[in-house]
Amino acid sequence: MFQMAPNVLQFLAAEEYELFESGRHATVPEAVRADLLVRLDSMGRMEDHFRLAVRGQQPLKAVARADKVLGPGFSDYSLHVETMPASLRFKANTFTAKWEELVNMVASGRIAVT
Repeated sequence: MFQMAPNVLQFLAAEEYELFESGRHATVPEAVRADLLVRLDSMGRMEDHFRLAVRGQQPLKAVARADKVLGPGFSDYSLHVETMPASLRFKANTFTAKWEELVNMVASGRIAVT
């Protein structure tokens, strides 16, 4: 299990919710930084809206065995993906990104197969 306590709590204008960029408010140039933005009502209570903003100085890299994704016939292959943290776009009120088809990602070169 991974636990992380917030190290900075900032209150920003409501307009910042949609326009917020992690890099503009960062004080330390971390390799990867994630900011959780929540909306507060006029009484200071959290509303049911949040979003995640991610940034970083270095690309995120991941490798997965293809047989774990595509089945046992692909045990000789690996899938490689690399992306800059700021390019991750999380859907509102979730910690998940937009669903994309693996075939399209491989065809476009965003995922390499070895």
